[in-house]
Amino acid sequence: MGCVKLHILDKQYKRTELKVSYSRKELTSKSCAKNLRRYPPYKFGDKEYDEMHGLNWFDFNARFYNGIVPGFTTMDPLAELRPNESPYSTFGNNPIRNVDPDGRYWVNSSDSAYAGQLQQEMTNQANSTQKSLDRLNSNIAKKQAKGKDVSKDQANATEMQANIDNLNAGISELTAMGATTEQGFTYNMTDKDVGYAYMENGIVVMDIAGNGSVSNGIHESSHGYDLWQNGGRTTVGYGGNFIPGETKAYGRQFSYDKSTVRSLSDFGNPKSLSDINGRWVLGIQSGGKYIYIELNYPGRNPKDILRTLRQK
Repeated sequence: MGCVKLHILDKQYKRTELKVSYSRKELTSKSCAKNLRRYPPYKFGDKEYDEMHGLNWFDFNARFYNGIVPGFTTMDPLAELRPNESPYSTFGNNPIRNVDPDGRYWVNSSDSAYAGQLQQEMTNQANSTQKSLDRLNSNIAKKQAKGKDVSKDQANATEMQANIDNLNAGISELTAMGATTEQGFTYNMTDKDVGYAYMENGIVVMDIAGNGSVSNGIHESSHGYDLWQNGGRTTVGYGGNFIPGETKAYGRQFSYDKSTVRSLSDFGNPKSLSDINGRWVLGIQSGGKYIYIELNYPGRNPKDILRTLRQK
């Protein structure tokens, strides 16, 4: 418990110091609230300091935060998503690492920063591709005016637009993941070669290979979004297999940086977004194993599956 006071040490250089009084007299005095009234009403966590009825709580929208306890005054409406924590706790008991946007669901501030980094990387790539597309479309118009064949250029333009649209879809998915208060997401940076997305205690966890590799972050974020949309089950909406989800994730990765999907599959390096299909995904090896063949065809000999695929 304590009443926070702001002491001005040097007006010229705007040096200040926070001091806390713990005496009962100070806590119950009008000066404690008066000191806070001298400053703008939006304070801790950029939330409004509500002095109504002398409670002096912070309004976090879904519920109020009592800075003296410290903690929330009512249960978290989404407490069932974290059964291992007190429904009255705040910031997952770690206010240094976590933030709480509205009193319903704390998030790791580093997760938000990493998601923002991924969005910026995809935005930069989309903008770069858009500039190339604009130049190509200009050349197409000039060639058409001269009666030249532009079929190859138009195919390239279509491919560029597909990659731009794919990157924008990834940006939108991350925006939706950051905006929802119904599902929590977290990134776990790992030094492993392969990332993974899964549900743990109601949270979508995305292990990012290469200690935060951007390309793998984009890939696993696609899976994280799908886990959320599919209720935490990787195969819902995938026709009982993992292939469409992996096709989407590798495609997103391809649109960002084509070099990151080279030499992955027995079916060659993709030259266009459409080359990343179920056949290509099944040909991916990791650690000497055809991981997606084993997932989708348990008990089958991968060589038999590959032989069949090559005949198509």
